Amino acid sequence: VHPQPVHDRRRGPEPHPPRGEDDHHPGRRQHEDHPHRRPVPDRQPLRGLVSLEMGHIRLARDPQLDPFQGACPYHGDCFEGLAAGPAVEKRFGQRGETLPDDHPFWDVEAGYIAQALVNYILSLAPQRIIIGGGVMQKDFMFPSVRRKTQELLNGYINHAMILKHIDEYIVPPALGGRAGVLGSIALAMNSTVVE
Repeated sequence: VHPQPVHDRRRGPEPHPPRGEDDHHPGRRQHEDHPHRRPVPDRQPLRGLVSLEMGHIRLARDPQLDPFQGACPYHGDCFEGLAAGPAVEKRFGQRGETLPDDHPFWDVEAGYIAQALVNYILSLAPQRIIIGGGVMQKDFMFPSVRRKTQELLNGYINHAMILKHIDEYIVPPALGGRAGVLGSIALAMNSTVVE
């Protein structure tokens, strides 16, 4: 039995029940049960009108906690503008890996990454999330991001990978620092021209 959130009726209609493995509501798509409905079929990148720009999703920034307005030339404080390596460097005038492990910014950074992951989980329902890049090289970042992701989801996704096996769900790339280069080569090899 999974505890249900208490709903305050003064706030409006009853929210949807949490989504999970044992949710058989007829209106819900069950990505776990129907592989052909996965948003990223056959391990190919999802394509639409244009290439996906998941780094530019908007995040909730608390100006009191984080007065930095972001480094993105288009959106300012989007995910990339707040949390990417160049944004960290612009914010502090030094590369992120030079910041001490106990710097208070790392908690803010983990919060931004967790916000983005929650959006991806709710929008795309990925079977696994692989995060690379310089800011994730700190040993404490993965546990912090995983914990904050669980806190933000607040039990809504009732799936063992989120609730019990988050360390197998949000992971570093198996190829380590070579993942970006090898991934780009793989994309180039599989690309087709669309007119």
